[in-house]
Amino acid sequence: YYVENAKKFLAPVEIKTELKSTGHRYDPTGVLYAIMPWNFPFWQVFRALIPNLALGNTVVLKHASNVQGCATLMEEMVTKGYGNVGLLQTLYLKGSKATPLIREKEIQGVTLTGSGPAGKAVASVAGEMVKKVVLELGGNDPCILFSDCDQKNAFEQAFKGRLLNSGQSCIAPKRFFVHKDLKSQFIHFLKERASALTMGDPLDENTTLAPLSSFTARDELHSQVMKTIEEGSKLILGGEIPDRPGAFYPVTILEVTPDELAFCDELFGPVFSVIEFESDDEVLDLANNSDFGLGASLYTQDEKRIDRFTKELEAGSVFINHFVKSDARLAFGGIKESGIGRELSDIGLYEFANLKTYSRSV
Repeated sequence: YYVENAKKFLAPVEIKTELKSTGHRYDPTGVLYAIMPWNFPFWQVFRALIPNLALGNTVVLKHASNVQGCATLMEEMVTKGYGNVGLLQTLYLKGSKATPLIREKEIQGVTLTGSGPAGKAVASVAGEMVKKVVLELGGNDPCILFSDCDQKNAFEQAFKGRLLNSGQSCIAPKRFFVHKDLKSQFIHFLKERASALTMGDPLDENTTLAPLSSFTARDELHSQVMKTIEEGSKLILGGEIPDRPGAFYPVTILEVTPDELAFCDELFGPVFSVIEFESDDEVLDLANNSDFGLGASLYTQDEKRIDRFTKELEAGSVFINHFVKSDARLAFGGIKESGIGRELSDIGLYEFANLKTYSRSV
């Protein structure tokens, strides 16, 4: 995408004035510091790296500690592909050592994909040093199923979207707002589809539900589920750690209310938080009742409703009749505590550019 389009995106923009020549141009700023997560260890890096290489920046990468092999391989790929050592440099740092590097004068900007606390720590130091940041943080994305939706498509998309990467995705739908006329059918569908899944080695082609990234991640998820139940949520399915080796967690279905943890927090795993609604006004208020604002999806055939919800949902992305995905052609990012700035598309290409104004009188 950037091979085909970067030259056009980065061309100087002439602006007609009374002077001989005026306009804007996009120049590189220097070294970008990328702090990246484990859950999509190549894609997350590529979507920060490739636009910045196209722009002329270089990248220093601090990857997650459990995917260092991916970081090393990407550095080798870039060095081999460009014949230039230094376009991508990997730093093997612990998370606690990552933030101080922002103070180095060579670093011109920071892009981070990760947790809210990590993003706030990075933004604090970057702000002190007056350095630009792009932050892609967590999400508690609403998925809204209206009574007029194509049930077969809506239910299947909702299920697949939640279980992508075993539910370990920032943009996975997590809060499922289901019209009261559909709730029983939706829950029945989830239970049937969940019962057909096979836990196992993710490298086994017969596996349809892989383990979580670690026992720590599994235990944290289970603690969130238990806390939600203690607060009054109704457990429909799952909620028990399987008696088997590995950091597995079953598909879990909870009926939740806005007063419970699963409604407010991000649950990183195969947990469906189901909320019943009756009216458009009610569900819009419920969906926007979140500190996060990454993605949102809705399933309906009503064009007026689509127009309204696309405008009024508080999210960086709104997808209609399919689940949220990131795509090189589309700007990606969130609002509120889900982040600052955008990746991908021409918008992402400009984030770490020096947009330079030029003006010539004669």
